[in-house]
Amino acid sequence: MKEKEAYLLVFSHEFRNALNGLLGSLQLLSDFIVDSKLKSLLSSANVCGTVLRTITQNLLDAGKYEVEKLETACSNTDLGEFLTNFWQVAAELIKNKNLRGFVKINKNIPANLMIDNQKLLQVLLNLTSNSIKFTDEGHIYFVIDWVSSQEKIRFSSESNSKTIHPSLLELNETEEHDGREEPIQMPKQTSKFFSSNFYHLNFEKRSLQANEALSKEWKAGINGYLKISVVDSGIGMEEEDKNRLFRKFSQVSDDPNRRSQGTGLGLWITHELVKMMGGTINVTTMKGKGTIFEVSIKAPTSSSPLLSSISNADRNERINEKFKSKSENYSEKVDPFNLDLERPLLREKVLIADDDCFNTDDDCFNLKILQDFLSKIGKEVITARNGQELFENFKIHSHNITAVITDNYMPRKSGFDAAKQINQHIQTQGLAKIPIILLTGEEKSLISKQALEDCGITEVLLKPIDFKIISKLFEKRS
Repeated sequence: MKEKEAYLLVFSHEFRNALNGLLGSLQLLSDFIVDSKLKSLLSSANVCGTVLRTITQNLLDAGKYEVEKLETACSNTDLGEFLTNFWQVAAELIKNKNLRGFVKINKNIPANLMIDNQKLLQVLLNLTSNSIKFTDEGHIYFVIDWVSSQEKIRFSSESNSKTIHPSLLELNETEEHDGREEPIQMPKQTSKFFSSNFYHLNFEKRSLQANEALSKEWKAGINGYLKISVVDSGIGMEEEDKNRLFRKFSQVSDDPNRRSQGTGLGLWITHELVKMMGGTINVTTMKGKGTIFEVSIKAPTSSSPLLSSISNADRNERINEKFKSKSENYSEKVDPFNLDLERPLLREKVLIADDDCFNTDDDCFNLKILQDFLSKIGKEVITARNGQELFENFKIHSHNITAVITDNYMPRKSGFDAAKQINQHIQTQGLAKIPIILLTGEEKSLISKQALEDCGITEVLLKPIDFKIISKLFEKRS
C-alpha cells in the first residue's frame, strides 16, 4: 500500500510538471499567433491537453481511492470564470462531434462559492465526454443553478418536481428565439423561463460578458448546493441499465465500437468524487431519446468577489483602503489555498525556482516558461534551479525581491525548507514580509496547511498553471 501511495505521488508530480510545460507553452504561443487556422489548431491542442489531464486524473484518483488517499480540497471560486473555462473546452469537444450545444446559467447564482473547482471540472468533463460518446446527432447542453440548503433539491425524475427541466420528448430544434436561431429551442414555458432568468453561452459566445455578472448580493457562509444538469439527445438506455452506470470498468452499451471508447473509469470516479463533495448524482433516461445527468454538490457562498467581478474603481478604492502602507507587508495570516487576488504584488523583482532542470539550462522548460511569462508582464526575474540556490539568491537580492515562486520537490533543499529559511532571514534582517507562492504538482488535499503556515508560504498554485491567475496576482492596482 505504501509503495503504491509513493508511486502515485511521484507519478502525479512528474505528470503535472510535463503537462505544465506543454500547456504553458501553448498559452504563451497564443499571443504570437494571428492566423485563424493556426489559432484553431492551437485551441485544439489546448483542449487535447485538458482532456489528457482529466483522463490521467481519473487513473490517479482510482489509485488513490484504493489506498484510501482520495480527498477533496475546497477553495474560494469565481463561478463565472470557472464556467467560462469549462465551456471553452466542452464547446470545442461538442463542436468537433458536429453536435449542437449551449449553457444556461441562472443569473441569481452567487458569484463566489467554496468548492473543489479542480475536481468539479473533472466531473463535468467526464460527463461531457460520456454524453459525446453516446450522442451521434442532436445536442448536448448544460443548465447551471444554485439552491440554498433550506430548499429541497428536485430532479427531473421526481413526479411532482416544481423545477423546470427541459423534457427529452419536447425539444424543438427549428424554432427561432428573440429573432435569432437557437441551436435548440425549448418548449414555450421552459423557453420563457430560461430567457428571463438565465445567461446563455454557445459556440460563438464562450464567456460571460462584462454586463453578465453573477449575483454579489449573497452573504458569505450561506449553505447551499450547486446543481448542474447535463442533457443529451443520445441513444439513452433502459431503466434497468442505470444501475450499471457507476460501476468500475463497466459500460452499458453493447455496441463494440462504443465500448472501445473510454477507460471505464470516468462515471465511476465521477460518482465517487460527487459523494466526496457532499453531493448526489441522478440520472433520467429514455431509450432512443437521450439522458439527463443531474449533479448537486455542497457549495456554500464565499466572501470577497474576485477581480473579474468588481470594477476598476471599486478595486482601487479597496486596495487604497487596505494597503495604505507602502510596504505591502504580508505579516497577517492567510489561507494559502484561497488566493486573495486583492492582495497586490506591486513591486517588480521576482525570484523563481522549479525542479525540472536535469543537466543543462536548456532542460529547464518549466522555469523558462514561467520566466518568459513574468518578463512579458513587466517583471524582472531571478531564477534558481534548486532550493539551496533559491535561498542563496534571496540572500543576495533580499532588499529587492518582492515575491518568490517555488516548486517543492527540488534537489539539495525542498521548497518548504527554502521558504522557511527565507522567512527566518527576513525576520533576522528586519525586512518586510513578501508573498511566497508554492507552484506544485501535488494534490491540494495532500498538502498540510500547518506545514505551509510553519514555513511562511502564502499561496498555493497547482500545475498545470493558468497564467491568468498569475497575471491577476501580479496585476498593478495602485
